[in-house]
Amino acid sequence: YSENTCWEHQVEITQWGWSAFAAQLDGKKMAGKTQERLRALIWLAAQDVKSELAGREVYQYKELAGLVGVSEKNWSETFTRHWLTMRAIFLRLDQASLLSVSESRSEQVAFNLYALN
Repeated sequence: YSENTCWEHQVEITQWGWSAFAAQLDGKKMAGKTQERLRALIWLAAQDVKSELAGREVYQYKELAGLVGVSEKNWSETFTRHWLTMRAIFLRLDQASLLSVSESRSEQVAFNLYALN
């Protein structure tokens, strides 16, 4: 929730995202070039979700196709579903993080009230 996410945290977040995404591909064969492009997309998906959560513009499919070097047709046939899966992974991470912070805060408030009595 900061514009200041350090490089190490970005790497860790995208590595986690890739692991979660790759687990969903379990056993599915794909060309090396496709996998290479998907690895690049995981970074863009993390950035895209962060932009959406901050109320900024998100990537359009045509723009993404250009960024990974594929035609719009190839994008829609091969990459769109993967892109949506990647974004869903990062949106779930955000939701889980917020729930965790909320629960921790509630526990702290309850503890403080108990300690004061």
